[in-house]
Amino acid sequence: MINKYTLIEVIFLILLFTQMTINDTEAQGLEDIKLPDGFKIEIYASDIQNARSMVLSPDGILFVGTRKVGNVYAVLDKDKDNKAEHIIKIAQGLNMPNGVDFRKGSLYVAEVNRVLRYDN
Repeated sequence: MINKYTLIEVIFLILLFTQMTINDTEAQGLEDIKLPDGFKIEIYASDIQNARSMVLSPDGILFVGTRKVGNVYAVLDKDKDNKAEHIIKIAQGLNMPNGVDFRKGSLYVAEVNRVLRYDN
């Protein structure tokens, strides 16, 4: 069983190395990534361009900010199989939303010029 923090780190590696633009049939290069024994890398989600930062909510929703694209997404794994089934755009047209955090039930998004709070 992977603990919460290791899972977040693995998701980050997946997003970083795949750049969230390839799909399962185009997973070129993943086999070239060297991982410690007992670890594996797979694509968790695709079709999120320019993923920059992410946070995992207590409910298991992965929130992803995109620096250049200006969007924030909620990535859902409803059946808990470690593959995202739904990607929902929850904000768009933001000024480089390159920081996301989750605290006390609210999502915080840091833009270049302000911090936004999304409740519920």
